[in-house]
Amino acid sequence: MYNSIQLEMDNQRNETRAELNKADVHLEDIGHRATLSMGDLRTEMERAKWDNTRRGIGTSGVLASGSN
Repeated sequence: MYNSIQLEMDNQRNETRAELNKADVHLEDIGHRATLSMGDLRTEMERAKWDNTRRGIGTSGVLASGSN
């Protein structure tokens, strides 16, 4: 009787651990995806900043050369 109870408790403990590990892996996956998305967003923002800087410099150059 004791062995069957102990076996059942061990099985339940192992199932719980497996479920927790699965949840941990899922959360890590979500974290990794969020990190990648944020990196892509930062890259896109930096690209937009550089494009705006180039346009500003180009416009300034055109205005400066036109006023001479």
